[in-house]
Amino acid sequence: MSLQIAWDLAQTLVCNLGMDLWTDDFKWFVWFLIRSAIYGYILYHAFCFLRRKVPGVLGYGPIRKDPNMRKLRRVFAERLF
Repeated sequence: MSLQIAWDLAQTLVCNLGMDLWTDDFKWFVWFLIRSAIYGYILYHAFCFLRRKVPGVLGYGPIRKDPNMRKLRRVFAERLF
Protein backbone atom coordinates (compact mmCIF):
# COMPACT_ATOMS: atom_id res chain seq x y z
CA MET A 1 0.00 0.00 0.00
CA SER A 2 2.84 2.38 0.71
CA LEU A 3 4.11 1.87 -2.84
CA GLN A 4 0.77 3.06 -4.21
CA ILE A 5 0.88 6.17 -2.04
CA ALA A 6 4.42 6.92 -3.17
CA TRP A 7 3.40 6.42 -6.80
CA ASP A 8 0.43 8.79 -6.41
CA LEU A 9 2.63 11.36 -4.71
CA ALA A 10 5.21 11.13 -7.49
CA GLN A 11 2.52 11.47 -10.13
CA THR A 12 0.99 14.54 -8.51
CA LEU A 13 4.43 16.15 -8.17
CA VAL A 14 5.16 15.53 -11.85
CA CYS A 15 1.76 16.89 -12.85
CA ASN A 16 2.24 20.00 -10.72
CA LEU A 17 5.72 20.48 -12.13
CA GLY A 18 4.33 20.21 -15.65
CA MET A 19 1.65 22.79 -14.94
CA ASP A 20 4.19 25.13 -13.38
CA LEU A 21 6.41 24.78 -16.42
CA TRP A 22 3.48 25.50 -18.71
CA THR A 23 2.44 28.59 -16.76
CA ASP A 24 6.06 29.80 -16.57
CA ASP A 25 6.42 29.40 -20.33
CA PHE A 26 3.15 31.23 -20.86
CA LYS A 27 4.18 34.07 -18.55
CA TRP A 28 7.55 34.31 -20.28
CA PHE A 29 5.85 34.47 -23.69
CA VAL A 30 3.41 37.16 -22.57
CA TRP A 31 6.17 39.30 -21.09
CA PHE A 32 8.27 38.77 -24.23
CA LEU A 33 5.40 40.08 -26.37
CA ILE A 34 4.85 43.08 -24.10
CA ARG A 35 8.55 44.01 -24.08
CA SER A 36 8.82 43.52 -27.82
CA ALA A 37 5.87 45.83 -28.42
CA ILE A 38 7.32 48.52 -26.14
CA TYR A 39 10.81 48.34 -27.66
CA GLY A 40 9.34 48.34 -31.17
CA TYR A 41 7.27 51.44 -30.39
CA ILE A 42 10.30 53.27 -29.00
CA LEU A 43 12.56 52.28 -31.92
CA TYR A 44 9.94 53.25 -34.50
CA HIS A 45 9.53 56.74 -33.06
CA ALA A 46 13.28 57.17 -32.56
CA PHE A 47 13.94 56.34 -36.23
CA CYS A 48 11.15 58.65 -37.37
CA PHE A 49 12.66 61.45 -35.30
CA LEU A 50 16.17 60.74 -36.56
CA ARG A 51 15.06 60.62 -40.18
CA ARG A 52 13.43 64.05 -39.80
CA LYS A 53 15.97 65.89 -37.66
CA VAL A 54 19.45 64.50 -38.34
CA PRO A 55 19.95 65.80 -41.91
CA GLY A 56 19.21 69.35 -40.78
CA VAL A 57 21.55 69.03 -37.81
CA LEU A 58 24.36 67.72 -40.03
CA GLY A 59 23.93 70.61 -42.44
CA TYR A 60 22.11 68.84 -45.22
CA GLY A 61 18.97 70.56 -46.35
CA PRO A 62 16.15 69.00 -48.25
CA ILE A 63 17.29 66.97 -51.23
CA ARG A 64 16.79 69.03 -54.39
CA LYS A 65 17.73 68.42 -57.99
CA ASP A 66 20.71 70.49 -59.04
CA PRO A 67 19.69 72.97 -61.78
CA ASN A 68 23.22 72.92 -63.19
CA MET A 69 22.93 69.19 -63.86
CA ARG A 70 19.74 69.83 -65.85
CA LYS A 71 21.55 72.47 -67.90
CA LEU A 72 24.45 70.08 -68.47
CA ARG A 73 22.09 67.37 -69.73
CA ARG A 74 20.54 69.84 -72.16
CA VAL A 75 23.98 70.79 -73.49
CA PHE A 76 24.93 67.14 -73.98
CA ALA A 77 21.60 66.47 -75.69
CA GLU A 78 22.19 69.38 -78.11
CA ARG A 79 25.71 68.16 -78.90
CA LEU A 80 24.50 64.64 -79.62
CA PHE A 81 21.84 65.75 -82.13
